[in-house]
Amino acid sequence: MASLMFDHVKKRYGNSELTVKDFHLEVKDKEFLVLVGPSGCGKSTTLRMIAGLEDITEGSLYIDETLVNDVNPKDRDIAMVFQNYALYPHMTVYKNLAFGLKLAKEPKEKIDVMVKETAKILEIEHLLGRKPKALSGGQRQRVALGRAIVRNPKVFLMDEPLSNLDSKLRVQMRTEITKLHKRLGATIVYVTHDQTEAMTMGDRIVIMNEGVVQQVASPDVIYNNPANKYVAGFIGSPSMNFINGRVIEKQGNIYFTTDNIKLPISKDNTNDLKNYINQEITFGIRPEDIYTDIKQVDTNESLVKYTAKIESIENTGSEMFLYFSVDGEPLTVRNKSNPNIKVEQKITLYVDMNKAHFFEKESGTSIKYDRLLTDNE
Repeated sequence: MASLMFDHVKKRYGNSELTVKDFHLEVKDKEFLVLVGPSGCGKSTTLRMIAGLEDITEGSLYIDETLVNDVNPKDRDIAMVFQNYALYPHMTVYKNLAFGLKLAKEPKEKIDVMVKETAKILEIEHLLGRKPKALSGGQRQRVALGRAIVRNPKVFLMDEPLSNLDSKLRVQMRTEITKLHKRLGATIVYVTHDQTEAMTMGDRIVIMNEGVVQQVASPDVIYNNPANKYVAGFIGSPSMNFINGRVIEKQGNIYFTTDNIKLPISKDNTNDLKNYINQEITFGIRPEDIYTDIKQVDTNESLVKYTAKIESIENTGSEMFLYFSVDGEPLTVRNKSNPNIKVEQKITLYVDMNKAHFFEKESGTSIKYDRLLTDNE
């Protein structure tokens, strides 16, 4: 397999704004890297630059320390799996898998061995004689993966390969691709707009927005220590709650306040906010870090009470989502299903201030994340 190095790569179409802005990143050998973000953020363009399907406007791209800016796609030793599978409809599964090897003029006996080994890995041996039209969506996706695997490339590129599958198949194929990555020891760059795919599949995640890399980190770090408000709101379902307010100090204690709330800052977060006294910031808290029953948590040292009226409820069976308003801002609480809770009911909420996030009002930068970067320099 191989490593990749993006050295300040940029992409512009014609005279328009940059589609990808200063992409600088190393992809380690055998790493599963996921590029995630909304439509138009530049993630697929980045993938296509690796494949050689798009020219690089500025910067350099290396595969195993070899500069490939001007190397033809066929000579980069990469394999790409597309969203629409891109199978040849007139060929059998066997011939689809063998096609690339035939172009490479591999011996017939070797092709047969490689095709059958790949089919065995993907459990599609019984499909080798069928044509794509006789396959289900999940089976077509396996064949598309097989066509990439059979070539044993340095790098696998996957462009939203599961987006055409139903939800049940997507879950199944996520697991299959993850297992495949471990079995092959492959270097994979995977593009998706689905945060669940990103969080469950990637060793590291690259979150992009408007051509700019917002954060690169493991799923755990992305979720628990987002670099900015955009990342915090993009990752997590339902998304993080945000409330604008001000930091004040009173009798040596620090509080986050709005017109109607006053939340004492926990000891873990006090140092983060000392430089923001009397400044406006944004408070963030995930729906699962607000409780309706104090018995749901092991300790109540960092819990702050707040009484609010339920405006609406979504019950999914195993859990329910409660919706409130705080100073005109929506507030969502994830809670275990409770048939005794009703719309219009006033209940006590317990906010875990140790789990709170704080962001600069204008830039959206995480105050805590910014401090951690400084501490680690």
